[in-house]
This record gives sequence, C-alpha cells and structure tokens, in this order.
Amino acid sequence: MTGTAQAQPAVESFADQAKRWWAGYLADSELVSLPGGRKLNLYCQGKGMPVVMLESGLGAGAFNWRFVQATLARTTKVCAYDRAGYWKSPPTQGPRHAGAEADDLAALLKAAKLPGPYVVVAHSMGGHIARLYADRHLRDVAGMVLVDPSVEYQDKMLAEIVPTAPAMMSADLARRQDCASDLRPPEVSPKCLDPAPPADLPKEFVDWFVDTQGWWYSSATLQEYQAMGAASSEALVVEKKSLGARPLILLNAGNKMQLLPGQTEEQTDALTAAWLQKHREMLSVSEKAELRMVEGSGHFIPREKPDAVVRAVNDVVRGLRQKR
Repeated sequence: MTGTAQAQPAVESFADQAKRWWAGYLADSELVSLPGGRKLNLYCQGKGMPVVMLESGLGAGAFNWRFVQATLARTTKVCAYDRAGYWKSPPTQGPRHAGAEADDLAALLKAAKLPGPYVVVAHSMGGHIARLYADRHLRDVAGMVLVDPSVEYQDKMLAEIVPTAPAMMSADLARRQDCASDLRPPEVSPKCLDPAPPADLPKEFVDWFVDTQGWWYSSATLQEYQAMGAASSEALVVEKKSLGARPLILLNAGNKMQLLPGQTEEQTDALTAAWLQKHREMLSVSEKAELRMVEGSGHFIPREKPDAVVRAVNDVVRGLRQKR
C-alpha cells in the first residue's frame, strides 16, 4: 500500500512541547543498569500498552524525539534513550555496530522491566538497530514504524550515483577520526560539535550539551559510521526475518535528496529514486506494510514533520489494540 502522511492537529505548539520535554528529560530520565556494570539513560512518559520504544539515528540522542514523545504519551507509554557514549549514557569499551546496539536495546528493555511486545520506532541509522532487534527478538515486537530509515550499503549506492561522494565521505571520515582521539588537540574540538545545541535547549544547559560531545562521543559515532556499510549492513542481510502479520509503517521523506555540494539534478533524481526503491524493498518483511510519503519534509522527519510520526505510531498502536 502507498499512502500520504497527514498532519495531526497539535494540542500545544512544538516549541512548548520541546521545552517541556527538555525539562522532563533533564530532571526525570534515569540510568538503567545493564549486565556487566554498564548503564544506559532512559526517559519514559505516559501509561498504557503497548510500550513504544524510540530509537534515534547517528549522532542523535533521546532529544531526537522531543517533538513527538509527549504527544505519543497521551496514547500509551513511550520511551526514548541515549545509546552508550551519547549525552547522559556513559561510554562503553565494546563494539558500536548495529548488532551490538540491538543487543543493548534488548538488555535495556529487560533491565527496565518494560513489558512487551513493543512498538519499535526508529529514525535513520536507528532503523538498522531496530530491524536487527526485530530479527533477534521477534516475539518481543508487536509492530514497527521506520522513519526515513538508512538502507543497507547506502555508501556504495551514493558512490555509484554521485562520483564525487567517495572523496567527501573520506574527508568526513578523517574528521570523525580526529575527533575520536582521546588526545585530540583543542584546535580540533570546534569541528567536532556535531550536532550543535538545538535552539530549543534551555540556555543553562548549552555548555553541558557541548561538553558531552567529548572524544568518547565522537568515538561512538565514528564506530557506528564505519559499521553502517560493513558489519551493520552485513548483519541485516544475513539475519533478515519476516515480521509476518506484524504491522510496519515506513515514512519516506518527500523532498528530493540533495546531499552533496555540486550534485546535479540528474544525480538528485537518481538518488531519490534509489532511496525510495530501497524503502519499498524493506516493506517485503511484513504482510501488513504501508509506505507513507511525507511531503514537504527532508530526512529529519521527527523535527520537520513530527505530526507524521505521531500519526503513524498512533495508527499502529490503535490497530494493535483493536485486535485484542
């Protein structure tokens, strides 16, 4: 099926919701102890079943969901978290490919005693983690929403369509490697602030937000970045399983993919078409899959069109409740 994501009226402005989200996250999120002494920071809102678990993309913590979590919490219990090395979660010495992080997600859900099965919602690279979690813990998944998810071996796809991409990706990799060094010189630090503090972050926490992006954070994102076209993609191919009749809604960004400087219109059209085709192929894992085009949005749908995410998740939750 193919549909178009519709806007859902907001009870409060997104700016007000973000302000309230930050206050709750900063005061009420908690470090959950995992086996081996590690901890992950978890922030939950709302009540009810099924529990909705939010998975962020590369370089994005729980704050990726600040425009949607409170609204979803009016419907059911919804949780977001910071992966190891991200913001309020301490770093780990272990690998940071999607398989390891899918195992972390499973451990977090168990340690936090959150009852399943879950509706797993993931954006961008978080889609790798969510899909592997479902492959490994199918009984614990009630449904999924993938928000412009990353695709397997997308670096190769980009290089085949845009010949200048490899050089630019190499430069970005070099920057990430410089930032990930525990001996990085002070002059390197300014180029390591990625992302910058969100405009809606309370001013008194801006320094904290910047300070959390030390070399340990850069190391975590570097490992994730390197694994996307290698271990993470390989695992998705090898471990792929069917969701059966579990619902899957995939939100595809409606805007054309203008990613690189100097990208031609022909390359943009080819890249946009290839991205959409890969998303269509992802739908094959579910007997109840739906593709929704989010018109007027780029890749960052949770920020640009949060109401599209809210509607998709609520549609899945409502459908699951009607089956009971």
